[in-house]
Amino acid sequence: MNREIKFRVWCKDYKRWENQLMLSHNGYLYDYDLGRGRLYNSSKTHIIQQFTGLKDKNDKEIYEGDIVTALIPHGNNIHRAKTYDVFISVVNFTHGGFTIDVGEEFESFLGETSVEIKIIGNIFENPELLKK
Repeated sequence: MNREIKFRVWCKDYKRWENQLMLSHNGYLYDYDLGRGRLYNSSKTHIIQQFTGLKDKNDKEIYEGDIVTALIPHGNNIHRAKTYDVFISVVNFTHGGFTIDVGEEFESFLGETSVEIKIIGNIFENPELLKK
């Protein structure tokens, strides 16, 4: 699968997305602050999330940590389904791919079985979307 490799970075301290950071070869983030470079240990101060290579139904890029609604066909035949189940799930990277939980301890590889994916938020700015 050929896809663009992109990341987004959440700053834990300031609770915001960072746009001016570069990822170094050793996993540190490099910031250009007033002409002076600054290194951050990314695991302590920032959370790096990868682009899945997919877009939602509104053509918005899907990243790890996004909260999505997934419209999943009910039954085995996805092309002839007449009923659908709607799940709210977080996009995760597990088992070598991007997955979403679609009920009863079952994970679906993103883009594999879902008919429609829509981003409704992310785990940092909208954690209340996951509360039941």
